[in-house]
Amino acid sequence: MKSQRELTERQSHASRDGSSRLKKAAKIVEILSRRVELTGARVLDIGTGIGLIAEYLQEIVGPTGRVAAVDRVCQLGCTGDLDFRLVEGAGLPFDDESFDIVISNHVIEHIGPREEQLKHLAEIRRVLARNGILYLAAPNRWAPVEPHFRLPLLSWLPEGMRSAYVRLAGRGKQYDCFPPSRRTLLCMLAESGLPAAEVTLEALRITARRELPGALASAIARTPDPILRLTMGVIPTFVFIIDKSILDEDSSRRHNAPTPEGRGGISDNTPAAATTVLRLAYGDFSRPPFS
Repeated sequence: MKSQRELTERQSHASRDGSSRLKKAAKIVEILSRRVELTGARVLDIGTGIGLIAEYLQEIVGPTGRVAAVDRVCQLGCTGDLDFRLVEGAGLPFDDESFDIVISNHVIEHIGPREEQLKHLAEIRRVLARNGILYLAAPNRWAPVEPHFRLPLLSWLPEGMRSAYVRLAGRGKQYDCFPPSRRTLLCMLAESGLPAAEVTLEALRITARRELPGALASAIARTPDPILRLTMGVIPTFVFIIDKSILDEDSSRRHNAPTPEGRGGISDNTPAAATTVLRLAYGDFSRPPFS
């Protein structure tokens, strides 16, 4: 088992900027509230950091709701009565279908390499209620500037070269993040049976309105979606909404109406969630330039 010191060093990327965290919380709530009733909801915040997003959500769900939070170390800066639990690895200490909403906001890149990230998604699916919603945000591997170490093109490098770059730049001893590309993230969601709808541009517009200077915010607001989509290859953050109920509906339709043989296209052996993910992703956005 890792020592508390080792875990703290690994989790040193948590933002302690209270103002910034509250703006992020407001963005998350705005995106979720367009899709699900928040009052009375059971919410899990994974990788809660200083706890301000979880505390903000407590006020939104009200006394009939519940907010739980987990992290590898306790860094709580909030003052509310938060249901916080320490975790190690991707496992979540909750029963199946315990939450209506799960939030994984810039967490998956800290979980570990791909196999650990798949465990993270599998655990989320397990604890998410049958009609539950997952808010998933992750940094883009191909973003021009890596967000944790603020180094240009850091995550573009092969894994074996990233830590050397970090040391050479005097930013630490190792690069301990594993940011996925958009395509990789979509493939992992499909493999995990989580039907995802991308809301990256919606999140970008909300962020611009809430956090950016007036002129820049206005420019983004006036830019049509087809133009903004041209930036998808290098946009800093991807945001997805995963509605677990779609998986059940899609599975039910496919069970009751099998695809006739000999017509090509998607076969009955294609996982329903993978079909939904690829349809939602590539029906709206062009194929990303990087893998």
